[in-house]
Amino acid sequence: MEITGISWQHSHEGDTAAWYADTEMYLGLCPDTVLSPFFDLNFLDGTKTLVMSADTLTLTAGYLEWFTFQLPAPFAVPEGSNLLIEISRSGGDGFFFTWRWYTRGMRTLSATDPAAQTGYPEGVSSMLMIEYEQGTSEATWGAIKAGFPD
Repeated sequence: MEITGISWQHSHEGDTAAWYADTEMYLGLCPDTVLSPFFDLNFLDGTKTLVMSADTLTLTAGYLEWFTFQLPAPFAVPEGSNLLIEISRSGGDGFFFTWRWYTRGMRTLSATDPAAQTGYPEGVSSMLMIEYEQGTSEATWGAIKAGFPD
């Protein structure tokens, strides 16, 4: 699977616009479904990839609308892998709330300082919509039809 965008849905709370300074988003693969409190230990070696960087990031969406970060290039996630999304920012203005859900286990790691090496684990995560392209292989119609029993 190749991820092409990540979306968040604005909740019914907060402002419909906000801005954040020095924002970065990384994607990578994680060896486990529960996070370590050490940020860098959660990435499989060589998979942490910067996919978005902005001196000033402005978010605007009406209540219950989705806002999407389109990736500059697809990010490949092998089947059976755990995707890890890391977002850091140094400040901003406004309160832009998104929908969240309670997870089974500690699947979010937060810190108040973008330079922090560790964070505090949480059992609540943002609800996301992952846009992706499914990998396909070429085949004739006859080969596809023959793959299904009568």
